[in-house]
Amino acid sequence: MIDPATSYKIDIEISLPKLESPNKFELANSLLPVFEEIRKSEFDLNLLPNFWDSLSLQYFKYVCPQLANGHWKPNRMEHYCYSDDWKLRHRHRISGPIILVKFGGEFVKGFLFTEPYILGEFEEQVGSRQELVGNRAALQTLAYLYTNKEESSTKRGFTSNQKDRRTNKRWPAKGTLRRFYSVHNQLCRNYDLFGINANAFLELLPQEFDKWKSAG
Repeated sequence: MIDPATSYKIDIEISLPKLESPNKFELANSLLPVFEEIRKSEFDLNLLPNFWDSLSLQYFKYVCPQLANGHWKPNRMEHYCYSDDWKLRHRHRISGPIILVKFGGEFVKGFLFTEPYILGEFEEQVGSRQELVGNRAALQTLAYLYTNKEESSTKRGFTSNQKDRRTNKRWPAKGTLRRFYSVHNQLCRNYDLFGINANAFLELLPQEFDKWKSAG
């Protein structure tokens, strides 16, 4: 039964994929064609938050963790209800991964190999920044540095911090993901990072990233 007070009808037919225990990449990659179909239709794009939340409800058993006793263990609201706050919207467990897959394709696969309900560090540090999400060369560079392509997983330690023993203060270790963003901010002041390919991007990175270019 459809309640007109809480729902509305769209004039296109959508077939949602049936999935069995997908990881984040598999879920996003399967739903990306649905998103593209919506965008090409006469659907009011101002209503996209409703679309994301509908998918979140449809695939709730994948985007919300469940305890051994069968009880749900919901995370923060923005994981399921699309937020207007640009600082939070990337956390939506459906739209966040789909946008990454839309721009990055196979390059983001190694970062999205865990369960859909898990919000990873890559999504927090990269998914929240349009200047990285929208730059395919940057996403390819990140994949080259931090993922094991054959295993579709991340390299160990790519989000590590280092610690000052005297002050106990922590900061990103050299060549790691957060350092990438800091360096990216510096490089974009002098280079057109949307106008170069991944090889050129790698050449611009300082020496601290060299070990990640060959790490297994």
